[in-house]
Amino acid sequence: MSDALEQFRTPALKNSLLAVAWFEAKGTEAGRRIPPRKMQMLLYIAQALYAAVNGCRLLMPSVFVASTMGPQDPNLYDILENAKDLPMPKELEPRAEACLTLVWRRFGGMGVDELDNFIAHDGVMEEALQTATGAILPLPALADAYRRSMIEPAQAEQASRARTGQVIENTPISAPIPEPIPEQEGLPDNVPRMTMGGKPVRRWAPKRRVY
Repeated sequence: MSDALEQFRTPALKNSLLAVAWFEAKGTEAGRRIPPRKMQMLLYIAQALYAAVNGCRLLMPSVFVASTMGPQDPNLYDILENAKDLPMPKELEPRAEACLTLVWRRFGGMGVDELDNFIAHDGVMEEALQTATGAILPLPALADAYRRSMIEPAQAEQASRARTGQVIENTPISAPIPEPIPEQEGLPDNVPRMTMGGKPVRRWAPKRRVY
């Protein structure tokens, strides 16, 4: 798809509340309340990761801005403060639901402080805050940063282990290495990886700037 047409691609979810409702349902199942600030962070990570492996396509029609409280979609602020009994979305696009599932598995158990530290080092937030509070976090920069910092290292690790005959946790050795292109079929459980023990790394931003 040409750059001229890229901006007109339809988001995977028709509105952002579908993702909010999905995460809320998962929180309820796990017996956890998701505070508004944490919800914003989960949505932000989901948006970035989906864009990273889907040709910079939007997961949902949200625009995130940098704030001292982390990334936020200002349009959701009041809604998240007062959201009650959101309906469970049905028949989400499989790739979108795979992305939400991945984010929940990897980040749903984290506290606000852990998520805040994780996001603070993605490079994009730091740059935006240096520019101005409330600056828009550009999707291409997010996709590039998360692809280089999380997706590509996971692909390299998977390829290395496959060559040496090692089995990656929760992933068959024959599973294809995920590619950051629109044609990729879904998101395997091992992307993004953190430490081999399953704990988030403290600083995971790439050594060089990616935006």
